[in-house]
Amino acid sequence: MKITDTIRYAGVNDHQVEFARNVAQRMGTIIPVEDINTLGDIITNYDQIVAGMGHGMSSNNAKFNEELEKLVKELY
Repeated sequence: MKITDTIRYAGVNDHQVEFARNVAQRMGTIIPVEDINTLGDIITNYDQIVAGMGHGMSSNNAKFNEELEKLVKELY
């Protein structure tokens, strides 16, 4: 695959693909893109894809803010 005049090939090793597949299956926290032709659709539909992933993970930022708020309230 020609990327630019100086970059002739861009790819990953098989173990990286396998790792990405496993994380997607077990954790549901990534969206592997194995076919570059699907990348545009995945980017366009990202919000809908993520909403349907059902990974059940909460935002670390939200959790941090809640805990910080509790600590601050305890100080006053």
